[in-house]
Amino acid sequence: MIHSKQTIDTTGFRSGFTVVELLVTITIITILLALLMPAVQTTRESARRVQCSNNLRQLSLAAIRHEETFGWYPTGGWSRRWAGLPDRGAGIHQPGGWVYNVLPFLEQHSLHQLGGSDDTSTTQVMENSQRLTITLSLLNCPTRRGQDLYPNFRGYFHTALVDQVARNDYAFNGGHLYTAYGNGPDSLADEETWAWPDFSTSSGLSFQRSKIRQRDVTDGTSNTYLIAEKHLRRDHYVDGMDLGDNECMYSGDDRDLTRYTGTEFDTTFRPLPDSKASPQEGLVFGSAHDQGFQAALSDGSVRFVQYDISQQIHSRLGNRHDGKPVEF
Repeated sequence: MIHSKQTIDTTGFRSGFTVVELLVTITIITILLALLMPAVQTTRESARRVQCSNNLRQLSLAAIRHEETFGWYPTGGWSRRWAGLPDRGAGIHQPGGWVYNVLPFLEQHSLHQLGGSDDTSTTQVMENSQRLTITLSLLNCPTRRGQDLYPNFRGYFHTALVDQVARNDYAFNGGHLYTAYGNGPDSLADEETWAWPDFSTSSGLSFQRSKIRQRDVTDGTSNTYLIAEKHLRRDHYVDGMDLGDNECMYSGDDRDLTRYTGTEFDTTFRPLPDSKASPQEGLVFGSAHDQGFQAALSDGSVRFVQYDISQQIHSRLGNRHDGKPVEF
């Protein structure tokens, strides 16, 4: 018997997805992405926190080496009207603040040495001005903002007015009590006769014309803040309108470079996340991190400090010599 070859008609079979199947697939992918995004964001924030911690570690070691070299932690400089000058030493005659003074210990000796104090020299004035526009990545927390330049509204003595300047996200421990710097002298010649504010009661490690030694930290270097993240209003990250973020990081300004912890009962100096405004704008520690801020202690170790730290302990960490116990 001869069997005839049969063929199968496939024209009735469908191929591809139906609209319903496509919608189901898209829904599943969307749900998976929604589940994965928090994990991705958490991983990214963890990496940024590690980088921020490394920044503080490097800055604290630079400050410690400064103390080992000169005998005191980097001085706070003169005032917001002044910036660093390389031929004015590293002590009370230096108008620049702590960021300027630690540059040689961050492998930035050439940046530190730009310019000079001769304001009749065009070259020195322009080099002083150039420094103001040079950013350093380790002075910015990657969670908050990048290594960029920000609007400048102020002229500094011995410099030309520049449109944009470098800014910092870290501040030195100025103590538990805030004392205003004032404007500082109107010229280098006025330094000796200027009525400088009285900082004799300051309990911090860097403030106007300070020369604090390691042995002055009698509470112990592991019980005292050295450098930590500073609070900044989130709506003013880039416009320079926050009172503690409107100067250049190479200046001698107090609010931009130095922060305070308040007394044991003054809760207005509590550390805050950037999402919350501070009643002491430009004076408190804080950060762009959700749960707390990072702080380098005076022994060089870096700790993550919760925002809900007791005001009593926070105050004591800002006071280098109160003799009171610290546990956190």
